[in-house]
Amino acid sequence: MPWTLGDLARRPPLPASPAQNRPAPYAPVDERRFEDWYDAWATANNMNRNPDDPEQFYDYRQAFAEGVTPPDVRRGEHWPSEVGKERGHPHYIVGGFNTRTGERVPGTRRGTVQELIDHGWDVEFARTHGRR
Repeated sequence: MPWTLGDLARRPPLPASPAQNRPAPYAPVDERRFEDWYDAWATANNMNRNPDDPEQFYDYRQAFAEGVTPPDVRRGEHWPSEVGKERGHPHYIVGGFNTRTGERVPGTRRGTVQELIDHGWDVEFARTHGRR
């Protein structure tokens, strides 16, 4: 089931990290379970087997911590933007909007309603924010 901006707004506050006494981006993960989870996905989809490669621009540990089901890349599925997409990702801004926050990015071309839908925005968001 794809994430929507409404899902992001309904997420509970992030937990505090007692070790660092500052907000953590997500709860600590069981590294061994994470590595097995990631390796199974990367192997099945013939993808980069290093989750920490800086060229990936995605925080797979956050996706794991939040229970995201890995996509089937061969069927054109994608990791959700709202969870682990990092700055520098080639699709961080789509149709003139930040894919993590849904906020308009000044100076970028705003997509049409159909372009936003084609790029994965939910229909309600596209109708409200798309260029007509």
